[in-house]
Parts: sequence; structure tokens; C-alpha cells
Amino acid sequence: MLFELALPGLCLAETLRCLTGAVTGRRSPRPPFAFRALRGRMERKEIALLARFAPERGARVVLSRFEGMRPGGGRIRQRIWRPDWRQGAPLAQRSLNGASPIRVLLLHGWNADRRMVMPLAEALAGAGIAVIVPDLPGEGDNHAERLSFAEKAQRLARAYEGQSFDAVIAHSAGALVAALAIEAGLDSKGLVTVCGHLSMAKMLQGYLRVSGASPDLLAPLLSWYGRRDGEDPRQVGPRVYRRFPGRLLVVHASRDWQVPPAEAHEIAALAASRPLILDRCNHHSILSDQRLQGAVVAFLSRNANQKSAV
Repeated sequence: MLFELALPGLCLAETLRCLTGAVTGRRSPRPPFAFRALRGRMERKEIALLARFAPERGARVVLSRFEGMRPGGGRIRQRIWRPDWRQGAPLAQRSLNGASPIRVLLLHGWNADRRMVMPLAEALAGAGIAVIVPDLPGEGDNHAERLSFAEKAQRLARAYEGQSFDAVIAHSAGALVAALAIEAGLDSKGLVTVCGHLSMAKMLQGYLRVSGASPDLLAPLLSWYGRRDGEDPRQVGPRVYRRFPGRLLVVHASRDWQVPPAEAHEIAALAASRPLILDRCNHHSILSDQRLQGAVVAFLSRNANQKSAV
């Protein structure tokens, strides 16, 4: 808001700077209209003011920015709805065929696209597993939309309606999308979380932390989310982890600062299991870690053996 109001003046100042440089022959290495750093400072200042004087409004702005983030730091400026998508539409995806009958859906996390999880996808395909790797709805090569996590999950479930997976493997915030999609009808026999959040409430709390927003916004943020979506954000995630009828594998990186490893222990406790904590890797490098790849292959093989024994 503050940045948008100031943008015309900033553009005028930048134009004058460029013209002055052209006349004097002294050009700045800064590219024209490069305002990302200034945008960040102004947005943080705006959130700080809202947290102090209008916390509910601040919560709405924070949630809007969080859900509208695009890979690379850009944001979706408008919400676009297409009626034909109500019946489900193909998502941008990459399919890696394997020799075995095992078939999995691999989901990336927030502010990313399918490229983030391709190291894991290629390793699984190399082990003979068929892997489908979509960009989440509204992200990557899909039509850009600002969608809530529940809306992403519903779109995902519709896109793969009638298909069955041996497991959904989900990284980071993708684990919550996977949980919501399973609730919406996505058919999967297993679930693997990789550095996943325990709940929507924990993820929003983490976003406040990494974005530098006031922790005082957490209570109004959770309250607004609950009123808007009609459910307690503290139960989005745990509700599925606790009741999931298939097998659950929880994997986390010991050096993950975006999602504390303690959340992996809490997820596993809901399913009466133990998490696999991998040392010497972080939130992103774990996706290329051979130990993760081996653990997922072993998990899928056990699932397949149990299915064939029934």
C-alpha cells in the first residue's frame, strides 16, 4: 500500500536520475526502476504501523501477501477466476516414467515451483518409480492466481480426480497442501512429509518471523484465517496426520531454520511414529540428499509389498 502510493513519485525521481546521468555522462550501475529493496522496507514499515494501530487490517494484509507470493519474490496483483476450472483442469506438470508399478505425486512448497523438487523426482525415477511433479495451482507455469491453501488443495484434488497414488511426497508448505488435498478426495495410500509444517498456524507464525513482521499479529492473523476459511488453522494439518489411514513417513533436516525440526517430532507423534532427522543438510539441500532418496524408496517398497500381500 505505502509502496504503491509512492510509486509514481519514485518513478519520476528515477526518470530524472536517468536523464541527469545521460546529460552529464555519469550513469549509475543501478538499473532503472529497481525498487525491490525500497519496497521491502516500506512494506515492513507498513505492517509495523498496522500491527500497532489496526492489527486486524494488518493480519489481512499479511495473509494476502503470503498467499499472493510468486517464485522470485514477485506478487500476484489481482485475483482471476475462470469458470471452466470448476470442473478441474490439467496442471502444468512433468511426468517421469518408471519401470515399477509404483506411482507417486511429488509436491513443491511455498514460493517455489516443480524445479525445486526435481532432484528428488529424478532420483526416484532412477529407482524405477513413476513420478508426477506438478506446479501447484496458481504457481509456476500455471495461470497466476492468488489462492488460499485450501483452494490450491481443492484444485489439486480435482486435477487428479479418478487417479490413485501409492504416495504423495510433499516438501515444506506442500505438506499442508497435500493434507488438505487428501481431505478433498485425493486418493493416496501413503504420505511423506519433507521438512513439512505441523499446521497452518505454525506456517503463518513462521512467515511472520522470516518476513520481519510483529509477532503481535499472530493472534489476529489466526483469528482472521479461521473466520475466512471456517476452520481452526491449528488443526489444518494435524487433523489429517492424526487420522490418515495409510502409512506416514516424516523426514526433516537437522539444520532447517525455516521449519524447526521440532515440528517433525510433533507430526510423527500424531501418527504414533518417529521422524527421520537427517543431519548435515538444511531445508533445501535435503532434496538432493541420497539418504532422503533412499528412505523414500524404502518406504514406497514396503508399501508396495504390503499391498501385494493383501
